[in-house]
Amino acid sequence: MTHEELRGLCGLHALGALDGEDRAALEAHLADCAECRREVAANAEAAAGVALALAPAAPSPEVRLRLQDAVAARTAVAPLVPRGSTPAWAVPAAAAAALLAGVWFGAKLEDASTGRGPLSAEVEKVRGDNRKLREANVDLGLRLAEARAKLDAMEAEALAEKKFMPGAAMGELAGVGGAAALGRVFWQGEEVHIMAANLPAPPEGRGYQVWALVEGMAPMPGAVFMPDREGLLKGAQRIEGVPAGRGVKFAVTLEPVAGVKAPTGPMVLEPPK
Repeated sequence: MTHEELRGLCGLHALGALDGEDRAALEAHLADCAECRREVAANAEAAAGVALALAPAAPSPEVRLRLQDAVAARTAVAPLVPRGSTPAWAVPAAAAAALLAGVWFGAKLEDASTGRGPLSAEVEKVRGDNRKLREANVDLGLRLAEARAKLDAMEAEALAEKKFMPGAAMGELAGVGGAAALGRVFWQGEEVHIMAANLPAPPEGRGYQVWALVEGMAPMPGAVFMPDREGLLKGAQRIEGVPAGRGVKFAVTLEPVAGVKAPTGPMVLEPPK
C-alpha cells in the first residue's frame, strides 16, 4: 500500500476500527513514518475531545443489567495472552469500559438529536466538522487520483518519444503538508528528468528548483522549472555530483528563478515518508 493509502487509514486506527491486513500494514508503516504517527495521534485526540465534551449520563436499570450480562459473557472465558502483550486482566476491564462509554455516549447523542440534551448545539457542530473533514478528504483523494493520471500520461508520452534513459531509476515525490501535488523523478547518473502535477502557480520571480539528496552530503542543486497553466511541470537537466546507483532521493523547493546553491525556500515536493 502507498503512503497516501495508509495515511487514509489513520482515522480508523485511532478509533480502534481497523483490523486484519490493513491494521498490520499500517502499524508496520507507523514504525517509520512520523507524519502518520502524528495523524493517528491527532485523530485519537479529536475522538477523545468529543467524548469529554459530553456530560455523563447514567444508564437506566434495564440497560445496566444488559451491560452486566454482556460483560459477564465477554469475561466468562479469558483468552490466553502472549507474554509481553496486554495482560489478561486488562481484556475484561477494557471491554467493560468500552461498553459503558458506548451507553453513555449513545444516550447523550440520543438526547442531543431529540433536543432534550443541553449540548445538542455542540454535538451538531461536531457532526458538521466531521462532515466537512470527510468532504475535504474526498476532495483531496480525487485531486491526488487526478495528479497520478496526469503523471501516467506524461510518463507514457515521454516513453513513446524515447526521452528516458534505458535502465533509469525512478522515485516518487509527494506534496508537503497534505497538498495534492505529486511528482516523479527519473535519473541515471547525473541526467535527471522530472515531472509533476497539481503545482500551484509560483509567486512572481520564483520557480520550482529540483534538488538531489544523498545521505551525508549537502543538497545538490538542479534547475528551476515553471509549471504550465494546468499545474503541470516537466523537464530534463544535469545535476553535477549525483553518484551512480539508486541511493538518491529528490525534493523540490520554491526558489528565485535564477536558482540558488543551497535551499532557502519552502519545500513543495519531498520523498514519500
